[in-house]
Amino acid sequence: MYFIIFILYALNNLSSEALGWKESLSIANKNNPAYDAERLNLEISRSEIITSGLLPNPAFNNQVIIRGEPEPIRNVYTYPQDFSGNTIGVGGRKEPFHPLNRQDWFQMTMRIPVAGQRQLAIELAKNNLRVARENLKEFQRNLFFITANKWLDVWLSGEKVKLYEKAKSFSEDLLRKNELRLKNEVITKTEYSRTQILDQKYQAQLSLEQVNLKNELRKLGVLLGTDKELVIRQNDLLEIPTKIESEEDLYNYSYNNRPDLLAYLAQIDSARKDIDLQEAFAYPQPEVGLISNPQNGEKYYGTFLTLPLPVFNRNQGNILKSKSTLIQKQEYLRNIELNLRTEVRNSLADFNLAKENFERYRAIFELSEKVLETVRYGYLKGGTTIVDFLEAQRNWLETQSQYYDFYWNYRKSYFQLLYVSSKILEVEK
Repeated sequence: MYFIIFILYALNNLSSEALGWKESLSIANKNNPAYDAERLNLEISRSEIITSGLLPNPAFNNQVIIRGEPEPIRNVYTYPQDFSGNTIGVGGRKEPFHPLNRQDWFQMTMRIPVAGQRQLAIELAKNNLRVARENLKEFQRNLFFITANKWLDVWLSGEKVKLYEKAKSFSEDLLRKNELRLKNEVITKTEYSRTQILDQKYQAQLSLEQVNLKNELRKLGVLLGTDKELVIRQNDLLEIPTKIESEEDLYNYSYNNRPDLLAYLAQIDSARKDIDLQEAFAYPQPEVGLISNPQNGEKYYGTFLTLPLPVFNRNQGNILKSKSTLIQKQEYLRNIELNLRTEVRNSLADFNLAKENFERYRAIFELSEKVLETVRYGYLKGGTTIVDFLEAQRNWLETQSQYYDFYWNYRKSYFQLLYVSSKILEVEK
């Protein structure tokens, strides 16, 4: 009950509270529709355990045979007899379904699993549940990675909006001043026109980024399972450790914790158990039971046994198939292990490069704004030309924009490391 209240509270407050990236992962974990649907695979796997543990249903068989020429029946118990013991006066009604004119067959049988077939089927189903659990974790790992990156896309778009709002503010201020300067004939009409063009250019870019921000927020909402308007915390900093683990440490952690790899190892175990199950099915399953067979007023009882003779079919095809499946999965495992090491190595290299680029641009981020302010002041005082100012403005905007791009790439590369190592699953806890 409290869990449901928490979910409703979280959904009602999505539009009023700014979301950090960790909160986004938490909400996606609780409310993503696709993840909710994926959870049902656990129930499907549990149902297979129930099915594999069920005993075969007993089979009931009834047959009725009547005489082709039924004897007339007048009185079953008091037929008159002569002094010699011969029955007289038997000319009664013909009753074809009378017990004296009928044979009945009542049979109750049941197929008996042998060679541990039922237990092996249960073990296989339980191991398949283990596969389903790891597949669910793998779905969660991908969901967290996609959500974190989409939150980061929203963050970048928000920073670009603020950047162009600032640039637009600069251009509007310059436009107002140049309008006065034009009236005072300090500048030419051409310089004023170039100022107008710059202002309109920034307005167009600002509008484009504002639309892009709304679109990215809607995409984030899909991952969070809501169509409400969202707001994120633009100042939500990603805590990136100053020292990252070595490649070997990251690989070992990934190998022991990656859900997709663990799911594949579980599939290999299932393939081994399936071999045992298919070999058990090579043994014939007997069908045993009891028989009651009243015949023409006499009662007979007996037993029933059917035993298939394994002359032609000894489940050879399924046994060969299960063994080939195991070999195939073992071969694929080598490729998966190699691919995992490559992913770790590439992600670590991408992270180190992104970190270097970010550190480089962080140093010139503030410098670019100081340079712009200096050139802007010189232009207004007549110390520089409009060409110098526009070039300084372009360099400032390009540097600022690249700074946010490199910061976005730096954070994205760290998300990639968390994803590859599966440590991203620990973020939401």
